[in-house]
Amino acid sequence: FDLEKASLKEDTKISIDLKQAKCRSLSFCPGDDKLLVGTKNGTENGCLLFDSKGLKVLNRLDKGTWIYATAFSPDGMMYAIGTRDSTDLRGTSTGQLIHSFNHGSDSIKFSKDGTMVYCNDSDPLFGRTKKIYGYDVINGEKLFERSNSSSSFALIGGDSQMVIGGEKVVRIVETAVTLKVEALENGDRRCEHASMSKDGDIMAICHGKNEGVSIYNSFGKQIQKLEGDFFSTAFSAKGDKLAVGGYGKTSIYSLTKDTDEAGVKLFEIDHTSEGEKGEELEDNFLLYEPGTEGPPQVHIDQVVFFTKNGKNRIASVLRYYNSVQNQTEHKIVVHNADKVGIRLYANCITVPQSSKPVEVVPGTSFLNVWNGNQHIVYDSTDGNVHAGSNFNFQGEIKKASRFSPDGSKVLVVIGTQLRVYDFSAEKGFNASNAEIIKTVELSHDDAHSIEMTSHDGKNVVAVAFKGGAIDVIAFESDWKEGKALYTIATNSGGPSSMVFRPNSNSDSTCRLIVTGGYTYQSYEI
Repeated sequence: FDLEKASLKEDTKISIDLKQAKCRSLSFCPGDDKLLVGTKNGTENGCLLFDSKGLKVLNRLDKGTWIYATAFSPDGMMYAIGTRDSTDLRGTSTGQLIHSFNHGSDSIKFSKDGTMVYCNDSDPLFGRTKKIYGYDVINGEKLFERSNSSSSFALIGGDSQMVIGGEKVVRIVETAVTLKVEALENGDRRCEHASMSKDGDIMAICHGKNEGVSIYNSFGKQIQKLEGDFFSTAFSAKGDKLAVGGYGKTSIYSLTKDTDEAGVKLFEIDHTSEGEKGEELEDNFLLYEPGTEGPPQVHIDQVVFFTKNGKNRIASVLRYYNSVQNQTEHKIVVHNADKVGIRLYANCITVPQSSKPVEVVPGTSFLNVWNGNQHIVYDSTDGNVHAGSNFNFQGEIKKASRFSPDGSKVLVVIGTQLRVYDFSAEKGFNASNAEIIKTVELSHDDAHSIEMTSHDGKNVVAVAFKGGAIDVIAFESDWKEGKALYTIATNSGGPSSMVFRPNSNSDSTCRLIVTGGYTYQSYEI
C-alpha cells in the first residue's frame, strides 16, 4: 500500500511461485529494499527474503517448521526469525547464522540503536514458563529474562521501557534492569537456606542434611565449609558471628573475610533436653513416637540474632513434638550470644509450627512472633519473656509479612495485595481500622515471603511465591507511592530464601540472591 494515498501501489504483486505458502509474518527492511516473509509451511517455503518488489528471492531458509516472527535490525544488516523452539539472528546479505537462542519467539523487536534484541516466547513447549528475553546483539549475551503471560509486548520511551500485558494487568517495566544468573564456586549442591552479612560481603548457604554450610565472599568464592547437619543460619549485626541451627543444637562461629580464620567455632548450645526421643524416616520427615530409640526430635528451624542493651542475643526456634498435645510445635528460647550460650530467660515462647515465625522489630529488642492467627510482640523483664501488643487481620489470611528496615512500617500480603501499614511495637494495631499507606497488586496469590532493602533513594521489595515467581516492587522513601516493576521467573519452584546484597555506592544496581531446591541465583536489580 501507498500509505499517503491509501491505495495499492502498482507492480507490487509477488511474481515468485510460493507454492500456496501461508504467511505468518512480514517485515520490511529499513530503506524499503527488502521484504522478509515467514511462512506457515515450514518445510516447503520456510523463511523467504525478497527484494522489495517481490521479483527476486534473495535467500531461502528452510527451518522445517512454522516461522512465527520476523524482524530487521535498524541498519538492515541482520534479521531475526522465531520458530516455536528457536530464535536466530542472521546476516541479511548472506543469511549466515550470527546467534541462536534456545527458545521460541512469536514477537521480536530490536532496540532503536540496534544493540539489543527482545524476544517474546508466549507459546512455550513442555510446560516452560512464558517469558520475554533480552540479548546483546554483538556477543549474544542474555541480558535478562522475565515472565510474561501475554502474547505480545511493545517498546516505548526510546527503548528504556517495555509494555507487557497479562490476563488482568498491563505493566510498564524498565528494560534497563538486568537480571543475571551466576554460579557459585562449588555451588552445584542443594540450597535450603541462605543468609548474608549486613554489608553483603559474606554469605552462608545451608545445604541441608549431611551437607553442611558453605561460606562465600561477595565474588562467589568459597572461603570455608562447615561440616554437619544444618537447617538454618543467621549473621550478627556486625557480621562477625554466624549462628547455625542443626539437629538439637545451635552453633556460634566467628567470621572474618580471611579464608584461614573464617568459620572458627566459638561454642554450641545444646537443645536436646527440650524435645523427646523418636525415630527419623529416610525422607527427612519425623515419625513422632515418644519414648522410642533414635535421635533427639529437635530441629533448629530458625536462628535470629538481635541486640539488647548493647549485647548480642540469639533466639533459636526449635521444632519438636509435644506428646501431651499430640502436635508439632515451635519453642523459642533465647541465649547470650557472647558468653558461651548462657540461657537468659527461665520461660520460653511456644507456638504452633509455622514458617520462620520469629522476626526482630528493627531498632528494638522486641521479638515479633506469629502464632498462626496473630502477631504477638514479646519483651523481657525480670528474667522472663512477656507478651505485649498484638496485631491481626480480622479473619483475612496473612500469607507473608515483613518490617521495614527502621521498624516504622509493616508490609503484609493479603490475597493478591501487598499492603503497607504504619507500625508501633509498643502500641500495636488492629488491621481492620489501621490506615493503609499503600496497596500494590501482585501477580500471584500464593506469596510466602518478603525481602526488602533501601537502595538509590528507593525502598525495593521482593515478594516470593510458591510457584517460583518473584515480584519486584519499588516504593518511594516515604512508602506512599509504589509500583510493581516486573516479575522474575526463577529457575526453581518455591524460592526457599531471598537476600539483597548492595553493590558499591557508585553503582545504581543491587543484587537479589535467591535459593530454591538445588539452585542458587543472583539477579542484578
